[in-house]
Amino acid sequence: VWIARIYSSLFWIIGGLALFFLARRMVKYDQDQASNNLTLSVALVVTAYYLILPFSVQASRSFQPDPFMVMWFVLYAFCLYRWSETQSWSWALLAGLFGGVAVLIKIVAAYLVGGAAIALVLHTLGFKRLWRSLQVYLIAALLITPSLIFYVVDREARASDYFTGWILQLSNLLLDPSFYVRCLSFVQNLMGMAALIAALLGV
Repeated sequence: VWIARIYSSLFWIIGGLALFFLARRMVKYDQDQASNNLTLSVALVVTAYYLILPFSVQASRSFQPDPFMVMWFVLYAFCLYRWSETQSWSWALLAGLFGGVAVLIKIVAAYLVGGAAIALVLHTLGFKRLWRSLQVYLIAALLITPSLIFYVVDREARASDYFTGWILQLSNLLLDPSFYVRCLSFVQNLMGMAALIAALLGV
């Protein structure tokens, strides 16, 4: 039991480190020392909030796929953001690999992974240029292929049944207003509405 808790905590902490560096990249800074101190403070606040979330405590008390999936997702987000800055093949490759692993671990991560990819690709390249970027196709292929093989081309059908039962059959909830009300209630219990509202205002 303790070994499992150590693994879960380690996964969450690695995700926290990736989030720290992502926050530092996202908060623009220059050579001014005061600006650098502000950037460091923001990154530390973001990381501290992530580490003391009630869910992070709950998830570290047993061995579940969620901390592992979150770790890969945050690593993916960092690499995807670095790709948007540099548009290099190495960051595109890492982003695709990390995002693909996150979706493979837990298929519902596809919504987060896909949403982040669409937002950053559109922001970086625009709608017209993205179709001509081979790096975008590489990222998309790496995001989709592992899960496609595991969930769809599963000989014993257990993985494909999971995909059908938890993704396809429940996709109609996306059009149900009460679903979003329940989601907000869940978010309230998980992290509090103040953080969600602050995040939306920040965006």
